[in-house]
Amino acid sequence: MRGCQRHKTSRRLSIATACVFLIALLFACSPQMPPVPSESELVNPTMVTEPSATAPLFSNDPFHMRGLPGDRKDRLMVGVNDPDRLNLNPFALGTQLFPIDPSGFYQPVFQTLFVFEPTQLVYRSVLAESFELSDRSLKIALREDVLWHDGYSLTAQDVLFTMDAHRKFNTDKGRVFARYVTEIVAESDHSLDISFRESEKNAGWYILDTLSHMVIAARHIWEDAVAGASDMDSLLDRSTRVVGTGPWKFYQEDAASISFIRHSVESDAKPLYLTILKYAQAPFAFYAIENSEIDLLIAEYSAGDVNAAEEYRKAESQQNPDLLCIHSGQTLGGLAINYGSRQELGRRSFRHLLVAIADPDITGELWSDYPIEITRRDVLTIPSVMEKLDRNALESILGEVSGHVLDALIEEAGLTRQSGGQICMDGVPIEPLTLIYPEYSNRIASACSQYAKMAEEQGLTIHTRPLTVDRWRNALTSGDYELAYMESSVNETFVETIERIAAIPSRKDGELVTGKEFDVIRARDVLEAFPDGHSRSYIVARYQALAEWLLREWLFIPLGAGYKEVALESRFVHTDAPLNTLYAFPVLTRERPPSK
Repeated sequence: MRGCQRHKTSRRLSIATACVFLIALLFACSPQMPPVPSESELVNPTMVTEPSATAPLFSNDPFHMRGLPGDRKDRLMVGVNDPDRLNLNPFALGTQLFPIDPSGFYQPVFQTLFVFEPTQLVYRSVLAESFELSDRSLKIALREDVLWHDGYSLTAQDVLFTMDAHRKFNTDKGRVFARYVTEIVAESDHSLDISFRESEKNAGWYILDTLSHMVIAARHIWEDAVAGASDMDSLLDRSTRVVGTGPWKFYQEDAASISFIRHSVESDAKPLYLTILKYAQAPFAFYAIENSEIDLLIAEYSAGDVNAAEEYRKAESQQNPDLLCIHSGQTLGGLAINYGSRQELGRRSFRHLLVAIADPDITGELWSDYPIEITRRDVLTIPSVMEKLDRNALESILGEVSGHVLDALIEEAGLTRQSGGQICMDGVPIEPLTLIYPEYSNRIASACSQYAKMAEEQGLTIHTRPLTVDRWRNALTSGDYELAYMESSVNETFVETIERIAAIPSRKDGELVTGKEFDVIRARDVLEAFPDGHSRSYIVARYQALAEWLLREWLFIPLGAGYKEVALESRFVHTDAPLNTLYAFPVLTRERPPSK
């Protein structure tokens, strides 16, 4: 009997010990929520003038903390549909990566000196207080109240270091600096004077434009990592602390998520955290936004990513009324006419005929696949910019339109129309034209096919030819096309507009092609003469000259304008989420454009 009791007692002790061990094991393995920082840490970062000798250089342990910070109401939950777009490197290659975008499109963590506002036609200061552009130099005054997230002051040395790093790694920005910059002088801790190479035309504009796309990195954080890297591939960016100047600062990271916390805000601001979930596959990210598991999906798909494009269209379609599109800019789409590609296209009146075919005043048709209506004068850039130009001057170049205009242009071009309606040259029907376009967009394909149909009704045959994105871009660059779809970039700068339009009458070597009827001297004057200053009035005047020249030469057929869709938002969670803290540009609208 006593032996039996001892056996039961021993058994109870063994079970109790096992339970204690199991509880301890579960507690050790469970996610631990990090403590919420104090108000003083959020609002008043400690001022430091010199780096601490004892501070570790690499302090981001990806698995140091696990779990999500705060409660659900405290977090802005963001998903990214492409894991390759997650980026913590301010020198990374590519554009529109997230959350650290080296092109400055997204600026929640790192920021640029300034950005170009296309709808206002001005450069808006971000980290810069002001700047002065002249023929020989660009003088920049930095804001003196800007601190890095760890409390260090932003100085001119940080800008110098970032520019030098790009030159070392031979990035696209580094090549601009190597070509145009002769000297950079830090006149004080918060002022820079960048001198230009006098032999290079418009050097200041190219530097200004490049700096508006370049996020600034902290010298005291990145100096050792950059010095120890021979090229971009050997840069230890994942081991370097994430310290920027933007509205969100790094908080924690694990295998499933990256979290940031509001920087220098009121203590009661909500949401307090920005958490980015890492989805291994795009369908999982779209499933999460459709089921309101996340607030926002950064769902911009790269050109040519057909599967992601299809997922995006499915998610934002009318079958999902609980999702809102986030638009961060507009684009203009149309057809570039390569006047040097064949004899007929060398005749200005024939190019005019191609443009007139798409004129709604003649055809009575509108481009239904584009959500933003355009007029026939919108040949240069987005309608909101074209509205700032002299409308009457542009309309006078276009002249009056009627159904008889087409016949007059055919006759002016030395062509005839057969009884069956076909347009002929020397009594022989004109050989079909070829129109190339990128194959990733149904909207683009539909617009190009519609134009070909309208041309056929007027007696011209146009064969549409979809190409991969790379082949399409190469054709635009080399001039190996007759008609080609061309689209402005979102939030396009003045310099980018010039380069895009200049690609129409140029070859790969940069020389202007001599067409039968093309004013090469005027083209060089317009494309190479940049504004004397960066104020809005100077830029508007140059846009006006460029638009008038483009109309007189009949080099572009406007098809329509649309929104740049960069994200999907759920209606049900965090309707007051600070989405503008993620982008360098204002969110234009949260409403899906009405379908026609």
